[in-house]
Amino acid sequence: MNTVSTKDQTLPSPSSQATSLWVPARRWTAVVLLVAGIATLATSFAALPVPVLALVVAAWSVAVVVFAQSAHGPTGFLILSICVKVTTLFIIGLLIFDPASPIGAQNGLYWIPLGLLNMGSGLWFLKMIRRRAA
Repeated sequence: MNTVSTKDQTLPSPSSQATSLWVPARRWTAVVLLVAGIATLATSFAALPVPVLALVVAAWSVAVVVFAQSAHGPTGFLILSICVKVTTLFIIGLLIFDPASPIGAQNGLYWIPLGLLNMGSGLWFLKMIRRRAA
């Protein structure tokens, strides 16, 4: 008779299950894109109405977390990185052509989260170029 003792078996905790879902090659990029993306939205797009801003922040957060865990993550991060670069060009264009615009970088401190966001997307582009994206 084969009996299996459940005394020595431990069930994985929910927190260890959640962290194991993140693909290791995408963790750093995902964290930088998540934090810097929220900070950029909170600073450069603070003129948007709060419900709209909350929806955009939620959509950004869900997209980053889903792409960090899914099999389509490399393509998803590529799309997000392209969106980051286009948004940066939009903010630079606003600064050049409409300096009084309420949307965009208002002072030097507002460029810090935007620069970090570009760093995160740049890291992803570098992984794609070097074929290390997982």
